[in-house]
Parts: sequence; structure tokens; C-alpha cells
Amino acid sequence: TLHNAFYLFRYSQFVTLGLGGGKTLVAVNNHLEAFKKANRVAQAKQLVSRLEALPEPRPLLLCGGDLNTTPPEAGKKHGFSDSSEDDYRDDGTLPALRALPGMSELVGVDEYKRDEAAFFTFPTAARTWRLDYLFFDRRLTLQRREFLRPGRFSDHCPVVAVFSLGPPSKPSASKPSAS
Repeated sequence: TLHNAFYLFRYSQFVTLGLGGGKTLVAVNNHLEAFKKANRVAQAKQLVSRLEALPEPRPLLLCGGDLNTTPPEAGKKHGFSDSSEDDYRDDGTLPALRALPGMSELVGVDEYKRDEAAFFTFPTAARTWRLDYLFFDRRLTLQRREFLRPGRFSDHCPVVAVFSLGPPSKPSASKPSAS
């Protein structure tokens, strides 16, 4: 089919960074399955298995990207005007990743529920849902985060976060940027 001829390859990119002082950080950038829920959930579970299998002492972890799912607590999970086929009801992608020990999601469930639209990342022309996420190791301290407004190079809005190994020097959350 025409769809398959232009279908993007889905992947997880692993990068290992030496931070000095014997500390290592593994950053994982993901682009999970967009159209077949069962495949996306299987990819998320494989990712969790791979992260759980990292050798001890476990390196610091950052894991995120385009996960192609809405949060389970999203007010709208299907019937999108710009993508009527997408249905995220009973999608196990985020629950699988949220079960990673020692990790937190950039936006907590309660915070997301209070102001869902502030965290929408897709599509850039009219942000109506969230597909992009970042999970971080609780041994890292979130210094700030931003959900940037539309750029020119993607149909997703960028998610930016700054972490440190020490205590916070600024409030740990900022409102989405208007830029």
C-alpha cells in the first residue's frame, strides 16, 4: 500500500555518556510505532526489558521521545479531528514505561490532569494531544523543563529539560514557553 511505501522505521537510539567521577548516563531516544497499538506496546515492553537489563551499578537514565500514545489519563483518547483512526483507549505503552523502577515522568499525572493543553506536543499546527515524553532517573534533579511551541522542522513540538546531579538551583517546573 502507499502507506507502507512511506512508513517510517521505528527505533530506539541508545547513547552512553561518561559524566566523570565514575558516573555514566544512558540516554535513549525513541520513536515508537504509530499505527498498530499491539506493536507499540510490545516495543515499550522490550525497551523496559533492555533498560532493566543494564549492568549494575545501573547508570543514570534518560528515556523519551515520540512514544505515539496519549496518557491514560488524557481527556481525549480517540476521535481526533486531524487523525480519526487513532484510538489510544486501553493502550499499555505508558503504563509499561511508568513501571520502570527509579524513574519519573517529566509531567506527573495530577499536574497533567490540571492543565492538559499545556503539555500537548502534536500536531504543531494546532496542538491537540500529547505524544512526546521524557522519563528521568530519580537520582537526577530536574532544574527546569519547557514544552516549546511549534518549530519548523517537525510536526511535533520539542520537549526540553535540564538536569543536574545536585540539589535544585531553580524551581523544578516551569510553565510551557510561549515562543
